[in-house]
Amino acid sequence: MERVTVFGIGASVFAFLCVCGLFTAALAAYVFLTIAGRRPRSAEMAARGETMFLPLYVREYWDWVIGPMTRLLIRWRVNPNAITWASFFIAGGAGAALAYGYFGLGGWLYILAGTCDMFDGKVARATKSASKTGAFVDSTLDRYTEIFVMAGLAWFFKTSPLLWAALAALAGSLMVSYTRARGEGLGYSCREGGMQRAERIVYIGLAGVFGKVAEALVPGRRWSVGLMAFSVMLLAISTNITALQRFFAIQRALREQEQAERGGVIVRHPSAKQRRS
Repeated sequence: MERVTVFGIGASVFAFLCVCGLFTAALAAYVFLTIAGRRPRSAEMAARGETMFLPLYVREYWDWVIGPMTRLLIRWRVNPNAITWASFFIAGGAGAALAYGYFGLGGWLYILAGTCDMFDGKVARATKSASKTGAFVDSTLDRYTEIFVMAGLAWFFKTSPLLWAALAALAGSLMVSYTRARGEGLGYSCREGGMQRAERIVYIGLAGVFGKVAEALVPGRRWSVGLMAFSVMLLAISTNITALQRFFAIQRALREQEQAERGGVIVRHPSAKQRRS
């Protein structure tokens, strides 16, 4: 069967580059609006803040890009739980793609899964359909999506020392989420550390996307493998550092509160959240 080409490159690669081009054009438009003093801002993204790995500018750019789709989902009153489950299955596809070396596809699918995770919260709040059940399902499936992706990378690197880096990244990712959840259960809300979930999605997703673009533009080298290996090693180190930062921050805050209560003074940390029964 004759291979279909467009401008001398495979049709699938051409379509992939077109998608990348659309988002690049959107970024150029966002930069132009910023220069013109009309930069779209997001109170939600500003409240989440920024980290050394993901500036607020990038967060607000993506929030602006997905804005039309967010408004459409709200107008259609799509069930937030349906979006959550869509994110779950898309992440499963991302993990499978990464496991078999389709890093470009896997990267885009992981970014799409993370974007759906943004959609469900926005839609739930806008349609006043947020619930404890929905929050529990969302949080639980989020952990599975990370397992899918990291397990896929571990499978791809199974004959390489990077297998251990992928497993360390998986352990660190889960511990970052667990320390925050356990801290909140004990009355302390913790956002310390730089490698949070959004950052992990961005670094794994973009490693796959940029690697595929580099291979299309400069054939002959497996750029995607190199970039993905770098991202995996970065996550192996930074996720565990973030988990330890949260561990010590929560431990210190809880000790201070216990000591104060023994002295007859109840102290609440500024970022504490009391557990609701």
